[in-house]
Amino acid sequence: MPQHEDLHPIQYEAQERSFFERLPYDIRLIIYEYLEPGDFAPFTRGYQPSTSGFLLSCRQAKQDFDDIAYLASLSLSKHLAKFTDSFKSSTKLDAKCTTSPDAPLRHITITLPFTAFDSFDPRCRKPTWKRAVLVGLHPLLSLYWDVVRIHFSGTDGQPPHESALDRGMVEVTMHSLLRDVTYMIERINKKKPGQDGAERGMVSGSSISRNAYPDAHVRAKRICLSWDLRNENGSDEKKSADTLNGKLYRDQTSDTGANSPETKAPSFFYHLRDEQRLAGEMGAVSETRWDLADDPGIVALLNCVDTRVQFCSSGGFGCELSEGLDGVGESEFEECEEELGALIY
Repeated sequence: MPQHEDLHPIQYEAQERSFFERLPYDIRLIIYEYLEPGDFAPFTRGYQPSTSGFLLSCRQAKQDFDDIAYLASLSLSKHLAKFTDSFKSSTKLDAKCTTSPDAPLRHITITLPFTAFDSFDPRCRKPTWKRAVLVGLHPLLSLYWDVVRIHFSGTDGQPPHESALDRGMVEVTMHSLLRDVTYMIERINKKKPGQDGAERGMVSGSSISRNAYPDAHVRAKRICLSWDLRNENGSDEKKSADTLNGKLYRDQTSDTGANSPETKAPSFFYHLRDEQRLAGEMGAVSETRWDLADDPGIVALLNCVDTRVQFCSSGGFGCELSEGLDGVGESEFEECEEELGALIY
């Protein structure tokens, strides 16, 4: 009889689950909410460079994301309804929050009348935010939106815009109002949790008060103001898709590589307008979501201090920025800017 080696049971190594997989579902859900587009959840053990294969094949991950998508849609609708009701109650303004199915994920627009300011007649005095409005917007700005667009339209409180000078002054005013938003960001995001807020002043140099702003840091990546004076009620959606051209300003001291709006840099400021200067958009963008340790000098960008300038354009309000102008030459665009500058200054 042939001799056989002793047979031993085959030892199978148990598949070790990652720490992330062992977390309760509610905890995983919170972590998912903070992932940036293109990021992957830490399913694998160790520090493996990619988990994309796992995400494409894992039933657990798919189930998680299906559940999150459903719950997020319900949660978002409830949150926006609650925010809108609270905002209307505190500001006495008619506000509308919208998320378009055509827009990328995590883009939101809040439409306000021009009466959101103390006065919007640039020929008489410098308009400033009503305190309740700017503080009321904070809960929206503190969420992880990629774009928060604050749009102004309608005839109620609409500024004069008959002449080129009038329209230019509207742009100057919007620049000042966006600067006030960046002041708010600096005051809020430089404050550590639990720190006394008495040292933080209000917008536009008014009296210092305790807890002038809420404590939660601003986390919306791109915050922009847009306005439309092209029709009486400001509600023509088709016109909102017109091409906007303008300039983009970056910190010239940062080494950002390629000269492109898509280049990863801590922050930048941009100003876009249509040909007639009846519609426009200004925005401040932070790739770090306003982590001021890596994103200093926000206000300096809007003041165009130590900045390098490039031309840019977009397909409409809140759209992705593209390098270069669209439908107009650089010399022609600059000539119009110089003519308006001569009128204003």
